[in-house]
Amino acid sequence: MQSIQSFFIFCAGTIPSILARTPIEKNRLAAIGATIFFTAIIAGLSSAYAFNYIFDSTIITVGAAILWALMIFNLDRFIILSMTYSEGSISKLTQAIPRICLAVIIALVIAKPFELKIFESEIEKEILAMDSEYKIEREQFIYNRYSPIQSELENEILILDKSLNLSKSYADSLQLLATQEADGTGGSMQKNLGPIYALKNENANNAKLEYKELKNTLLPKKDSLNQLKANLIAERNQKLSENDQLFFDGLSTRLDALSRIGLKKHSIRYTGWFIMFLLIAIELAPIFTKLLSGNRPYDYVLDSEEEQFKTDHKIAKEKERLRLKQAIV
Repeated sequence: MQSIQSFFIFCAGTIPSILARTPIEKNRLAAIGATIFFTAIIAGLSSAYAFNYIFDSTIITVGAAILWALMIFNLDRFIILSMTYSEGSISKLTQAIPRICLAVIIALVIAKPFELKIFESEIEKEILAMDSEYKIEREQFIYNRYSPIQSELENEILILDKSLNLSKSYADSLQLLATQEADGTGGSMQKNLGPIYALKNENANNAKLEYKELKNTLLPKKDSLNQLKANLIAERNQKLSENDQLFFDGLSTRLDALSRIGLKKHSIRYTGWFIMFLLIAIELAPIFTKLLSGNRPYDYVLDSEEEQFKTDHKIAKEKERLRLKQAIV
C-alpha cells in the first residue's frame, strides 16, 4: 500500500525533499497523482480504439496507445507542476486558465473514441444506411455518366438501320412493281415481259444494287458502333460491380455516422455530451484540486525554497559583478 501511495505521489510531480518536510501532504498529493495516472490510462484506452482504425498491426496500435497515454500523463503532470504558489483567488485562477484550456482540449480528444465504442452497434447500423445511400448515389452517377454516350451510339445505329431499311423498302417496292407488271396484276394490267417490264425490272435491279452497296458501306459502321456500345455497357457494368463491392468503414466514416445518429436521436447526443463533460471533469480534477485546496504546507515550503534559490542566485550574480568590477579597476 505504501509503494502505491509513493507511486501516486511521484505522478503528482512531488519533490521528495520538500515532501519530507511536509508529510501531512502525502494523502492530498497521492490523490492528485492518482487522478493524473488514471486520466492517462483512460486516454490510452481511448486512443487504442482510435488507432485500431489507423493501423492494421496490434503491436503498433498498442505501442501508439502507450505513447499517447505517456504524453497525456506528462502533460497533466506538467500542468500540476506549473501551478505554483500564489496569493489570492484571482491570481490562482488566472494562472490556471491556460492549463484549463489545455485540459479541455485533451478531454475532447479523449471523449470521441469513447463515444464511438459506446455507440458501436448504432454506428454499425448507420454505416449500413450510409453505405446504401452512397451506393445508390454512386450508381446514379455511373448511369448518368454512361447513359448519354450509350444513347448517342444507339441513335447513330438507329439512323444507319433507318437508312438501310429505307433503301431496302425502296428496292422491294420497285421489284414488286416489276413483278406485278410481269404477271398482269399491276401496271398495264397485261401479262407480259415487254419493254415496260424491262424498264421496271432494270429500276428494281439498280435499287437492289444501291441497297447492296449501301449495306456494304453501313454494316461495318453499324458493327463498329455495336462493339463500342457493348464495350461501354461492359465498362458500366464493371463500375457498377465495383460500386457494389465498396464499403467504407474508416474512422472518418464512423465519426460521420455518430454525427448523423446524434442529429436523429437526442438521447445519443445528450449521452455524448455527458461523456465529454465527464472526461473534462476527470481531466480538470487535478487542477481543481489544486485550486480548491489553496496554498498548503507543501506549497509554502516549495515557494520558500524557490525564493531562497532566487535570492542566492541574485547574491551570487552581484558578487560576480563586483569581482569583475574590481578586476577591471
